[in-house]
Amino acid sequence: GPWHLLCVDVELPDARGAALLGAVLARRPPGAALVALVRDREDAAVAAKAGIRRTLLKPVDRQSLDRLLALTGLAARDGAS
Repeated sequence: GPWHLLCVDVELPDARGAALLGAVLARRPPGAALVALVRDREDAAVAAKAGIRRTLLKPVDRQSLDRLLALTGLAARDGAS
């Protein structure tokens, strides 16, 4: 089925995450969120160049993930973690 959220590390071991993000961005389902996992401003700039506006700083902490899910409307509606 359709996906709603894709998180991709900008620094993949066998390919640049930015290239993958750019390719997926072109084919994403309507309303689906793309998020780049970044380690610093340089990674965030690479993600922005690929057209990705949402980022999460690595290592991702639960509060940051919860904020992202709320922002994208994907937070658990029953309050379960």
